[in-house]
Parts: sequence; structure tokens; C-alpha cells
Amino acid sequence: IEKDTNTSLTLSYEDGDPCFTGSIPTTGWGATFELDFAPEREEETDPVQIWNATAAGITGFELAFRGSQRPPSVKVIYKQEGESDDFCRFISPVTSEVSFASTEDCSGSNTEVLDPSALDDLILAFIPSGSSSYPLDFCIQLRALD
Repeated sequence: IEKDTNTSLTLSYEDGDPCFTGSIPTTGWGATFELDFAPEREEETDPVQIWNATAAGITGFELAFRGSQRPPSVKVIYKQEGESDDFCRFISPVTSEVSFASTEDCSGSNTEVLDPSALDDLILAFIPSGSSSYPLDFCIQLRALD
């Protein structure tokens, strides 16, 4: 996970699912959990690694939340290799399907669509919400959609 200096968040795993405990304050940008689909290159001369979800027959992911203190919303971000644009969708912390086709360019200034044949990361962002901080104590089960 990555987090700002004001955020208190720890990551653990339960039955292989990522679990989060802590709090997101009203200041800062919050925290992110990043699932790498492809390994990083060790040397500049190594070929770029990507994950081809299309070839694998995957159309997105289902996120099933469990726990007593869930965030008000989660920003699901799909990142493609070599692209500066990320593709996002905000979801409520319940069981939600986030297909690749249901995301939009996060900047809102582009009409490009996500290319699932060149995926790099799945990022879950927990961002400040409203005028008060919120506690977190929950887990997420990720399941590929085919």
C-alpha cells in the first residue's frame, strides 16, 4: 500500500484476501492498494511486461467487501502499460462487478477506452470523504470476471 503521511493504514491478509485496518483523515490524498498484473522490469533492456486479460478471457473483476468498517466509496483504477491515462470507476463497498468496459478515463478529458490486452495494475484508492475522518476495518475478495 501507498499512503500519505496523515493516513494510518495497515495491510494484512485473511484467506489470501487483502485486509485493511486504520483510518483515512480529511487531509491528504488517502491511501492506495496496488495489485501488479505484470512483474517490473529489472533492467531497462528487459522487455516490458504486461498482462493480456483479453487472451485470458477476463472482462474485469468482482470485489466483495466484508468487515465492520468499510470506506464510504472506493475508486477502482485499471492502469495500462505505457499509457499516461488511468481508467476509473467509483464503487460502494458492497459486492460490485467492475468490468473493463465500465470504466472511464480518470482525467475526464479523454474519450479513450481501456485496452485490456495491455494491463499493468489494478489500484484501489481510499480517499478522504467529507469533513470527518473515517475508520477502516475490512477485507476485499477479488474474483476475475469471465
